[in-house]
Amino acid sequence: MFRVSNVLHVADDRRGASLNDFYGPLSDAQKAQIQSISMDMWPAYIRATLEHIPDAEDKIAFDKFHVNRHLNQAVDAVRKQEHRQRMKQGDATLKGTNARAESINSKIKMLKDKARGFRNRARFKTAILFHFGGLSLMPEKYEMGTHYNR
Repeated sequence: MFRVSNVLHVADDRRGASLNDFYGPLSDAQKAQIQSISMDMWPAYIRATLEHIPDAEDKIAFDKFHVNRHLNQAVDAVRKQEHRQRMKQGDATLKGTNARAESINSKIKMLKDKARGFRNRARFKTAILFHFGGLSLMPEKYEMGTHYNR
């Protein structure tokens, strides 16, 4: 069953007190009716919610942007650790991989900005492969004067 959700509070800052100001006036019955709380992973918000909302640990839903950021940071930390270990052993396999990846990501972002978005994900993928896939658009055999001669 689909339920409509509403935004009930937008804080002016990132302090736990701002969220306490929202939770404070709610009755215990109102707090118990809260089914889900969407938030970023800011510790002050988590603490305030755990203090005020019954069974909050089962009701907090972190937004995917912040979850992805934490996952990317963890992967990056492991990559850096692996790189340091390999460099100590004289293996430079991973040297420069991050810089190359960042360069390509930057170019993809510029492509997306220049196009002002894409109609769907498939078209975006096609554009990335077209511009950055290393495809040669010249025919294998190009003979002078053979094209468009009638």
